[in-house]
Amino acid sequence: MFALSTAWVPGGNYKLADIITLGKKAGFSSFELGVTSAKFKVAELKSLADSNCISIISVHNICTDKSFDEANLRGDFLSSLDKKTRKNTVSMTLETIRIAESLKASSVILHLGNVEMRHAKRKHLGFCKYVSQLGITKELVQVINRLLVMRKKASKPYIDAVYESIREILDGSKGSPVNIAMENRYFFNEIPFPDELAAIFKAFDDPRLKYWHDMGHANMFSYLGIFKESAWLDNFAGRMAGMHIHDALKSRDHMPPGKGSDIDFSRHVKYFRDDSISKVVEIAAGWPAEDLKSSREFLEKLASGQ
Repeated sequence: MFALSTAWVPGGNYKLADIITLGKKAGFSSFELGVTSAKFKVAELKSLADSNCISIISVHNICTDKSFDEANLRGDFLSSLDKKTRKNTVSMTLETIRIAESLKASSVILHLGNVEMRHAKRKHLGFCKYVSQLGITKELVQVINRLLVMRKKASKPYIDAVYESIREILDGSKGSPVNIAMENRYFFNEIPFPDELAAIFKAFDDPRLKYWHDMGHANMFSYLGIFKESAWLDNFAGRMAGMHIHDALKSRDHMPPGKGSDIDFSRHVKYFRDDSISKVVEIAAGWPAEDLKSSREFLEKLASGQ
């Protein structure tokens, strides 16, 4: 029922085979090839899956052993205003889709990029620290709202670049059964916001284009008072290909489920029980291997109603 993302690495120099072995010991038989520090070669992936009797249910962009800009590890340059950079990202995304298809994965997960804003990530993290100390105050709301207005005013060329990238990805992967799933993101300058995602779905009439819900990212926006998780789930649950499942504590996320306190997992049980939705436990690197098993057991107990 629940898969494990290879974004989890216990630390040190691990190969992908090691992560899969540890995941299997924890009771996982399905995996997402995530953004990982574990070493691998694409040619080895299929034999690795076959020899371990596991399934690869999703692949996170970018997944290739071809050389590319390490700053673009997660494919965030789909919104780049530099045409060459954007097109190279599209090319790597199409390569990832081909790899996903060869592995019989159902989805490739995309980051759509960001609206470039000066010191956006530093400001965002500063807001998180402020909320942890003082809560959401009137003054904070005013500051955030001003930045959101600035984001909207600056967003058009980046959104246009995203549309062009999506168009090229859909055209370049015609005939592929792989879902192209757009993930909600963590920082306030990242794309998409709910209204932007709704506009994308309206603009592209392709059933392969889906939504990928990250619970911790949704919690971040709720934590800062920008919008609640319902802004995603109420509008896009019908287009949801999968979920990244992890716990959160204030602004910290990608914790093993059950280790934080800010995610109300009971609200997600109906999605856990939906076989059409991929459910991927995405734990950050560094957590001990024993947390894999406890996370899986925690979620399975919840899904079964125990």
